[in-house]
Amino acid sequence: MNNGWIKLYRCLMDKPIWLNSTPEQINILFAILMLANHEGKEWEWKGEKFKVESGQFITSSTKLAEKCGVGITRQNVRTALKRFEKLGFLTYESTKSGMLITIVNWGIYQGEGDTPNQEVNQDLTNTQPRPNQDLTTNKNDKNVRMKEIYKVSNDTSLHSDEQRVVDEWNSLADDIGIKKVIKVNDGTNRKKMLSARVKQYGADEVIRAIGNIRNSDFLQGGSRSGFVINFDWFLRPNNFPKVLEGNYDNKKSKVSVQPKKYDTENFGLKF
Repeated sequence: MNNGWIKLYRCLMDKPIWLNSTPEQINILFAILMLANHEGKEWEWKGEKFKVESGQFITSSTKLAEKCGVGITRQNVRTALKRFEKLGFLTYESTKSGMLITIVNWGIYQGEGDTPNQEVNQDLTNTQPRPNQDLTTNKNDKNVRMKEIYKVSNDTSLHSDEQRVVDEWNSLADDIGIKKVIKVNDGTNRKKMLSARVKQYGADEVIRAIGNIRNSDFLQGGSRSGFVINFDWFLRPNNFPKVLEGNYDNKKSKVSVQPKKYDTENFGLKF
């Protein structure tokens, strides 16, 4: 992974993905380009076979943030991925082995031989990309799934907020081993509760509550009962405020501090 090099075209600096990105997002963009596999790769883990194509790699928001260096947070990564996907630069989805990131059109501007600058300029960050057949299939499959899962409304911000919550949950699931969210079908109780929590508290507060799960051994299955939090339990109106307020956080042990004794005759500490 640390060997070799990548092509980087100057026309990138004229594109929205560069011009309208924050310094943190530019950092993340470079990291994604550097981490993508130049060639297809296969491996076996826990008896299962896994495969990625060129322009793809498996990671998590935590690992990607670490690769980007000091000052880059998991939230920075999630925000950048969402934006880059909207621009058609990449796709990302959760898999059994982690988050699969696919750089769209990787073969066009990273393939062998010289690629005409005009073609790269057109395809590098086009909102309607022209990827190779395999990547087209992956992106189309994901778009179909997203339409099935998030038939919410024409309000883009509402759709985006609910997606942010689900992405945050699945990122946490990758890190601590709880169940991921696979479906949020329209009309279901899960969908209604998700919409209600986002509307009542806002997406940022819901995401903050998800973060609090990291601080609770009880919610992660550390109690005698073996209870492990799941998405539906988390969204229930009676449970959510308690998680948000940190009621299930691990109790901090109290340290007993003995008062210092003084030698009144010598006006010094008595050891």
